[in-house]
Amino acid sequence: MDVESWIDRIEQIFEVLYCTDDQKVKYATYHLTDMANKWWKSTRALVQLELGEAVPITWEHFKKIFLDHFFPQTLQESRARQFMDLTQGSMTVAQYATTFMELSRFAIYLIPDEEKKAEKFERGLDRRIRERVRTLRIRSFIELVTRATIAEEDLQENIEYNNQRKRQQQQQPQAVSHKDKRPHIMNRQGQPPAGQTYPTCATCGKRHLGRCMFGQNVCFKCGKPNHLARDCPVKKPGEPGRNGGQKTHATARVYALTPIDAEASNDVVTER
Repeated sequence: MDVESWIDRIEQIFEVLYCTDDQKVKYATYHLTDMANKWWKSTRALVQLELGEAVPITWEHFKKIFLDHFFPQTLQESRARQFMDLTQGSMTVAQYATTFMELSRFAIYLIPDEEKKAEKFERGLDRRIRERVRTLRIRSFIELVTRATIAEEDLQENIEYNNQRKRQQQQQPQAVSHKDKRPHIMNRQGQPPAGQTYPTCATCGKRHLGRCMFGQNVCFKCGKPNHLARDCPVKKPGEPGRNGGQKTHATARVYALTPIDAEASNDVVTER
């Protein structure tokens, strides 16, 4: 407990016990400990000598010499500067209000009335809280502390809610888009375009998107039946035909590897 707080505490006890002025000094000095007690033992005789043996030491006189020794003017000025620069910072509103009251005693001239006190407190609030209470134009210090505390609680709830949503979104697996239901067309090497990775198909064991055409006797290029991808008549824009633009369509006979492919075309010879 600092010197100022100790004085305040002792004076509260005086009011409860209805102490006389002489009793106040006796009671207060009885509670001095360590260095303060040693200081009083050496100082009391000098004070009594200065006042005279018949003159009692009053509480106000004791308090003055006590504060001059343990709380000098230079320290009081330092506390006043702390109050002038005081802002909420990382403190809660309640902590800021407590510190504000403790330091305000050393710079009463900065807050001569209730309105100036409220203005000084509002300027030091966290920006997000200050923006919420500024429009209310509160001029009572106690009311301002109450409103600022409510604004702080609302702000904290919003922060926790947003953080919870972010955690939930991060925990959810990324869904694969199924908007394109068309058969996926591989390039000539059966690989996806550069820079892309497709999921492994459970049917054919290869990587691709869309419906798997394996074993369905259809063209892997256009998805239509009765021909293979290399003989697909569907060409990309600007791509020449297999015969260099000529209209001859000589039918070739090939040996199919499986009976399924043979049944799909009359131009295939199968081995029985």
